Amino acid sequence: MDSTNTDKPVGRFLEALGALMIGAGFEWLIFVEQPSHLVVIGFWIGGTAIFFGGAFWGRLKFRMPERFVVSVETVALDFRYWLAMIFVVWLYMFCVTLLQRRQIVDELAAMNNEERSFHEDLSNRVAIFYSDLGGQLKMLRADLDHYVMPRHIEPNKIEAISKYLQNFPAHTLILCYDNFDSETAEYTNQIRTAVFNGGWTIDNCPDPAEDLRKQVASTPTSPITQQQLWNFWNVLTNPIPKIEGLRLEIGRSQRLIDEINKRRLRPDPKNPETDALLRDALKQGDVTIEQWGGGGLPPGAKDEEVLTLTVGPKPRTYHPPMTMKMVPVPSE
Repeated sequence: MDSTNTDKPVGRFLEALGALMIGAGFEWLIFVEQPSHLVVIGFWIGGTAIFFGGAFWGRLKFRMPERFVVSVETVALDFRYWLAMIFVVWLYMFCVTLLQRRQIVDELAAMNNEERSFHEDLSNRVAIFYSDLGGQLKMLRADLDHYVMPRHIEPNKIEAISKYLQNFPAHTLILCYDNFDSETAEYTNQIRTAVFNGGWTIDNCPDPAEDLRKQVASTPTSPITQQQLWNFWNVLTNPIPKIEGLRLEIGRSQRLIDEINKRRLRPDPKNPETDALLRDALKQGDVTIEQWGGGGLPPGAKDEEVLTLTVGPKPRTYHPPMTMKMVPVPSE
């Protein structure tokens, strides 16, 4: 076989085919997620061999079988194979571009899903935060109302207490409080107004110092007893019982206790017990009596029933309502 003018186009064809194979190897390595290195190396080795075979085709064809050389020249000189190679290159590039775009779309979709998930998670966290914040603010407001804001009975609540008491027989209430505590004094005056407008009689708390003076003056010739000294000390150090909130105490004579015990068998809704009536009336104004109870009056007492409401400072902590048993005093 002699060198002919067909060597150059055949060489260009082989060079182009080899370059395409080398480029396909690089494309495979870059764009495939888990490429097979054996395939990549195969593309590179085969493409390099074909490229250099085309570059030196004028010399190599003499060392190859004549039938192979004729087949290669026939393919290389037929424009249809050129068109086929161009179509294969276009189809390959189109598929690669399509895969790239599909990969980009998938990445964008994944990013959108992550962003959507992030926004949903952020919205949930914000909602939880605001919910917790609202709960904390409510607790803070409750603490402020309980520990800082003074107790107060609204005018409509005072009227509600008065109207409730007007539906029942009137009684007498003794109010005790600390005059030096402005918050307690103001709160007591509101209770006094509500109960007084309900038709009740309000008496001031008896002065323990005055009672002690009367006891000493009644026996001027007798020496002062140890108990009187102890009572005098208590008057000086603790003139008003130190309690928190409201405490209701009722003292009854033994005769009245027996009568009430009989009356409880057939309770009269129109004439309830005095302490229960007062508690129910104060509830109309959202006033809670934390402690209540009482006992029997000593024989010879001036009144058969003594109802005393002691108003102490605003409770520092919550105390559940306490009750005290009614202890009768045996008659002598």
